[in-house]
Amino acid sequence: MLDHQSALSNIPPEAGLCNLVAASGVNGLPGDQGIPGTAADAVAAICVVLGSTAGCDLVNILAPDFFKRVFLTSTLHDGNLGGLEGADVICQAQADDNDINGVFKAWLSDGTDSPDNRFAHVSVKYTLVDDNVVASSYADLSDGSLSYPINLTADGKYALTGATWTGTDAFGASIMLGTCNGWTIDGAFLTGLRGHNGHNGLSWTDLEEMSCSESAHLYCMEQ
Repeated sequence: MLDHQSALSNIPPEAGLCNLVAASGVNGLPGDQGIPGTAADAVAAICVVLGSTAGCDLVNILAPDFFKRVFLTSTLHDGNLGGLEGADVICQAQADDNDINGVFKAWLSDGTDSPDNRFAHVSVKYTLVDDNVVASSYADLSDGSLSYPINLTADGKYALTGATWTGTDAFGASIMLGTCNGWTIDGAFLTGLRGHNGHNGLSWTDLEEMSCSESAHLYCMEQ
């Protein structure tokens, strides 16, 4: 069995403990079982345990390819999406149809629930299917702007139109009106908030309201 203490003592100080973990693959000692977390949470916690938190980015050192996929639906839908659950089903189906693994939800709010309380607040990047980075984390995704527009579908094609249902402001919060009655009505007498999938400023999600009888894309994001 590898002598962990000896392995640590033989590492030059300038190597740094974080680099040691990445390079040597030293196994950790068994510990008490805690609350399950994400892989990103696990690797980030290693630096804390080793007492090396300053400038330590284990997510990128140990697993630089951690990311969440985002895409635009290839289909257009009126305001009757079957609620948030129905919208999530649409996103998941299009991910599955294109062999994109993971759990997907729509960037959508119904006046009560929103991405801010529906989404995992991850610390890894969000990328399109062509690997363009949309945001570096959930905090970056919901800070008012994107690094790159969400303008590709799950099969790598560009949007049919700029209109995309959201009901959500640029900070991931729900608006009170403009949700087509919680995305359950397609009547022309109600409106829903839409964004523009060609934009990466505030208007990517918060542009204007349009009739619930009109059709738009959805933004789909991996959890």
